[in-house]
Amino acid sequence: MADALQSPMVEGLNRQFVEAFKTRNFSAVAQMFTDDAVMLPPRNNIITGKSNIQSFWTRATRIREVKFDTDSLAALGGDVVREIGKFRMRVERPVDPETGGESGPGSARAGQARSREILGKYVFLWRNINGDWKLETSIWNRNKPEGQGRRQRRRRPGSGE
Repeated sequence: MADALQSPMVEGLNRQFVEAFKTRNFSAVAQMFTDDAVMLPPRNNIITGKSNIQSFWTRATRIREVKFDTDSLAALGGDVVREIGKFRMRVERPVDPETGGESGPGSARAGQARSREILGKYVFLWRNINGDWKLETSIWNRNKPEGQGRRQRRRRPGSGE
C-alpha cells in the first residue's frame, strides 16, 4: 500500500479532474497529464500527448459526469504511484422530441437527453514532476452488465456443434 499521505493527494487530484470535467474545462483536464502521457480508452486507439488527450475529452460530448473511487494505491518508486479503482460515468444521448427515439449526430431536432450510468474500472499512473503530480498513463474499461454471462459462441451452419 502506498504511503498514507498519498491517499489524500490522489483523492484531491481525482476531485480536480472531476471538477474540470464538470465545467467542461478540457484544457485544465489536459494540464493534469504529463507532456508525453498515454491514454488507453476503451474501443479506441492509443492516445499520446496533452493536446491529443485534450482533443479526445473535448470530443467526448456524450459524457456528462465522471466520478472515481480509489480501491488501492501502490508506490512504484519515489516518484510514481499506481492507482486502481472504479468509476461511474453518466452518458447522455439526445432524444428526438417527435419520435422519442435517439437523434442522429448534429440533428436540429435534438431535444431532451436520455441518460444512463456506466460503471467500470481504471488504472492510473501518477508521476511526480518537479513537485506536481501528473497522470502519465490512464486506462479504463466498462464492467460487464449485471446478469450477463459469458458470451455464447455462434455456431456455424453445418459445423456439427
